[in-house]
Amino acid sequence: MQMTPATPETVAAFWASYVAATGVRGEPLEAFAFGDSAEMADELADLVLAGTKRATAGTVAECAANAAAGGAQPKVGDYSVLLRGDGTPVAVICTTHTRVGTLSSVDEQFAWDEGEGERTREWWLAAHRRYFRRTFAAHGWKYDNDLEVVSSWCGQRSGRTVLICPRRKPLASLSRAAGRSLEPGWSMAANCSPPVASRVGSSMRGDGSRPAAARSRGFGPGEPEGPEQGRVA
Repeated sequence: MQMTPATPETVAAFWASYVAATGVRGEPLEAFAFGDSAEMADELADLVLAGTKRATAGTVAECAANAAAGGAQPKVGDYSVLLRGDGTPVAVICTTHTRVGTLSSVDEQFAWDEGEGERTREWWLAAHRRYFRRTFAAHGWKYDNDLEVVSSWCGQRSGRTVLICPRRKPLASLSRAAGRSLEPGWSMAANCSPPVASRVGSSMRGDGSRPAAARSRGFGPGEPEGPEQGRVA
């Protein structure tokens, strides 16, 4: 199923609500959905919200071609709005660490942090090579089996946390831990740095102040080998 792009107004409202709840300043780099199908986008968004997926990877070529982000590679401190396949914003994520290297340079730890499939380097390489081969073909680009990729982590790498988390503690205790009060309907992941909030009682979290262009990002792992297409995001 094809993805539905988010409207600038939806992203802006999502980010604005996030800013009001957390006091974070600035604008999101972009709004994006993982993968190249609505089903994959939903699956990977759920892994992020569950705290399983804490990292992602995309090719240098994809970053350069990403007009929504001005052709820039992810950098520490960047905020992005994560979308479901239907264009619904579900989270605000922040890049805390990046690394550029070839596909073969990815290690077991990163494959685990990606949180998909078997969470092994072997599985990660097979899934990503299938995915990037497919996306490069769609762009008409020449594929190389050892492409340069930008690996990025969301949350504290040492603690392996994701910035946007479901509510885990009473709102009052989270507010005290963060040193600020939150608006009703939001909870804060106290173990995340910088602190990031999630909206309680809804799959939506955060808000957008600037109309960020929505896109699909093929960053991250995929699915086991099979007769159908491999999936990565």
